[in-house]
Parts: sequence; structure tokens; C-alpha cells
Amino acid sequence: MFVQGVNEPVNIGCVLSIGTGRIPDVPIEALNLDSSNPLDILNTFKNLGRIILEQVSAAEGRPVDRSKAWCHQANIPFFRFSTPMSKDFLLDTKDDKDLVLIMWETLEYMYSQVTSVLSLVRLLELTAGS
Repeated sequence: MFVQGVNEPVNIGCVLSIGTGRIPDVPIEALNLDSSNPLDILNTFKNLGRIILEQVSAAEGRPVDRSKAWCHQANIPFFRFSTPMSKDFLLDTKDDKDLVLIMWETLEYMYSQVTSVLSLVRLLELTAGS
């Protein structure tokens, strides 16, 4: 990989992707385009708008898959940590109960990812000496 203003190739040691947390999946009604009822059509467009908004602003799924594939193709280690959350929290949450729950869920998740964390630590220790 080349960086503007640098004449030599730059080696990327790894990619660390830290997500803001994965919210629970929320079921939506099926898109019914056959109805002649204006309320059904309005509801269908509302659901379609929600789907489009989620896809445009996706922080999980395909964007992560593409990043992981690019790293794999370039032989660059890829690490992704994104806690599955029990509910959809606002990014600027100030409620103490919610904050404690976020921290607890993150702690549980990171303990479940101990193998990946240790692999990342070993990789960083190896590259720190070079």
C-alpha cells in the first residue's frame, strides 16, 4: 500500500475494527405492494424507507464483510469487536442504568472473545519489536 508523500510502500500490520455495538434484530412487516388500501401502501413505503436507511447507514454486515475480504486478500490480519447489545442505545446515552448495562454487556462480550484478543495482543507484541 502506498501513502501520499511517502515514496516507499507502507506495510499494514493489522486492521482493528471496533464497532459501536450490534443492536438486536427488529422484525418488520412484509412489503405488500398488491394492496389498494392507501394506509397499507403508506405503511409499505414507511417500511421500505426504514430498510433503505438501515442499508445506507450500515455499520455491520456487508461493509464489515468487504473490509474483512480486502484484508484477507492482502494477507492482513483483521480483528472486529462489536458487542451485541440487548437493546438499541443512543450513542449519547446518559442514563446510569443504561451505561452500566452497556459496560456489563461489553465486558461479557470481550471475555467471550478472549482468543481473538490474545491473538491481537501477540501480533502487536511481535510488531512492536520490529
